[in-house]
Amino acid sequence: MRPRRTGFALVDILVSSTLLVVVFFALMEVIPSALKSLRSGHDLIGGANVAQMNIDQYRYLAFSKLPPDGTVALPAVTLNGVSYQPRAVFTTRNAGYVRDVAVTVTWPSQQRS
Repeated sequence: MRPRRTGFALVDILVSSTLLVVVFFALMEVIPSALKSLRSGHDLIGGANVAQMNIDQYRYLAFSKLPPDGTVALPAVTLNGVSYQPRAVFTTRNAGYVRDVAVTVTWPSQQRS
């Protein structure tokens, strides 16, 4: 009867080490893009919050207090180190009975790809 072997063979260790290295480098490729996506999403939520804040500001104004038709540059807002520049566009329709307000927000990292 042969004695029973315990432990791992050299081939087992080489295969598992190679597999571990391949998985490690695959993860290292994914992490930077995941962090970039996370930051981009964070900035997008901040921009949406700034836009909503400005829309709410105009929502409760009297009709006569709204600015005339055209584009109005609003004050810049900084959230979590990101500077957001909101802009409002006012238009009148339905013979002057309806006023539309569209707020757009830009920020520096928005133009980077």
